[in-house]
Amino acid sequence: MKGINVSCFRKEKFQIKSRKDWVIFWFFAGMIAYVAGETYGAGMDKWLREHANPWITDLNVPSGYGRVIAAAFLLAVIAEVILFLRRKPRKAKLAVPAAVLLFSLAAVGVYQVHCRLIVSVLWEEAPQRVVVWLKSSPQGLSIQENGSVTEESRELLELCRNLEMITDAEELEECMVWYKTEGDFLGDYIDVSFPKKYGHSYQLNLRVQDGHVFLWRGYRGYEERITFFRDNGISDWMDAVTR
Repeated sequence: MKGINVSCFRKEKFQIKSRKDWVIFWFFAGMIAYVAGETYGAGMDKWLREHANPWITDLNVPSGYGRVIAAAFLLAVIAEVILFLRRKPRKAKLAVPAAVLLFSLAAVGVYQVHCRLIVSVLWEEAPQRVVVWLKSSPQGLSIQENGSVTEESRELLELCRNLEMITDAEELEECMVWYKTEGDFLGDYIDVSFPKKYGHSYQLNLRVQDGHVFLWRGYRGYEERITFFRDNGISDWMDAVTR
């Protein structure tokens, strides 16, 4: 490799000539890009959360993907500067953004798969803890603790696994109108916690109110992200266990 001159603040010239010099240079460049990626990756993390699995909330999404993507873009900028200084051909300069784009798309795909795996424990594993929280009571009603399965928790898990998401646009709009006028984020909800798997834990916070069953997922800007489900008997189950 031909060397390039890099001047520091004291105008002392350092030459990057050998393979070892390049390894050290890219090691520190990668470290700097990764640290800086924590700041620049916040917007990407937000975008990823908005497009995550509809069963997952901001409390359950895996982290670090936005930071890695941002770090890759920062490294691409550094690489483009070096290619320009070394007067490399246009093909090399175009290859860098193409590689970063492919890497970013792959990272988004891995993120989506990771989210699906995290959520999959709902259908594959037994819950570790099941608690019903009521607005009228400061203490939760324990249905299952430390993995000890009860009849109530077995019935609830079956209901959760068979929930059907509402996807019709008009019906969703009606649900959002109801939520904005009568819905209560701090109302009654079911908390189902699963043990850690696929590098992340999963917690289902299912809210039940006035025949509406929904998952409050977080915000998209100032707009709340909510997944609504058809009531398949969970409201009756709540009434039965809380009497």
